[in-house]
Amino acid sequence: MSRVDHDNRGSRELLFAAVRVFNVNLAARQESHVRVHAEIGAGGWFHMSRPAKSGLVDDPLDPAVAGPDNIKLNAIQITMIGAFERSEQWIDVTHSHVLDINPSTAERSILSDRDEMVSKPDRDSRTIMRMTLRGTTALVTGGSRGIGRAIALRLAREGAAVAVNYRERGGDAESVVAQIRGAGGRALAAGADVGDALAVADMVKRIEQEFGPVAVLVNNAGITRRGDLLDFDYSQMEGMRRTNVDGLVNVTRAVVSGMQARRYGRIVNLTSIAAHGTALAGTTFYAATKAAVSVLTKRFAMELGPHGITVNAVAPGFVPTDLTFQNRTPEQVAAVTERLSASTMVRRAGTPEDIAHAVAFLVSPESSFITGQILTVDGGRLDYIGHP
Repeated sequence: MSRVDHDNRGSRELLFAAVRVFNVNLAARQESHVRVHAEIGAGGWFHMSRPAKSGLVDDPLDPAVAGPDNIKLNAIQITMIGAFERSEQWIDVTHSHVLDINPSTAERSILSDRDEMVSKPDRDSRTIMRMTLRGTTALVTGGSRGIGRAIALRLAREGAAVAVNYRERGGDAESVVAQIRGAGGRALAAGADVGDALAVADMVKRIEQEFGPVAVLVNNAGITRRGDLLDFDYSQMEGMRRTNVDGLVNVTRAVVSGMQARRYGRIVNLTSIAAHGTALAGTTFYAATKAAVSVLTKRFAMELGPHGITVNAVAPGFVPTDLTFQNRTPEQVAAVTERLSASTMVRRAGTPEDIAHAVAFLVSPESSFITGQILTVDGGRLDYIGHP
């Protein structure tokens, strides 16, 4: 978000002006939901989220967040969620707009943007308006390479300030950060072992001091150890569970209280089709940890839904990365890639970007009515022991 301080009176007037504008013609435009999200002063946040029909005009600021003597609005994000009619077809719409704070022009800017939106009757009914995460802080665990790297880059492209978590590969994380900054985005490398709850709490504190509260969490960090019932070295199970399961719990706990306070959050966990039960050998105990991720996703969604937080998971199919090629020779890699590509309906392996696209949707405003779901992104795999 833009960070421009104004005096108390101007900030209050701007906030209420924005709210009034977005109440205009709500019935005609048939918006079903309005959300106002504002950053106040140094680290304070104000959030309103109401059905449009209940009205938002002149809702007071929460004194617990910012008293009347210290209101300095740095940035504001208005989101309208609903639908409007074009050519006798309904188009789902989420319209987000982040304003540079200027009380003298803000209302005109909002009105102009709104009018432009309704002045295009030839809009293709299949077109969903662009997603935006501008003004949002996102944390991607295990973001230094592979799927995590692709997710971090995609969320940055959507406008989020991205914290790229890593455990050991600091250089790789810095490379991702440099790429984001080079494209005009905001990012930082955030080193921490997700299996260490104290290290995670310290990491989140540093991120929020730099970028503001974490509103988007992608629990991507994970490791795999190959083996089945008779040949698995069970001493490796603890380390795998510590990262894949405990790590998810630690990071989620570290950010969720803030999401609850603001009544908004998006959490996406990376599970695996191994948890569904594929016929691929060597994934039995890895699958057990990812099955735990799938169950936790649904339980967390049920617990956090009343607080405005959605929790979903993405289950990638075969995506060639360092993780999938671990402890395999080049010949084995080629053979596995060919065989698993042939076992998909689309006849190809996945890419990290395929997974990043799915995650970007699930953390977007457009996904607000989706929670507790496992989105399988596997190209239509056909080798399941039993599909859920």
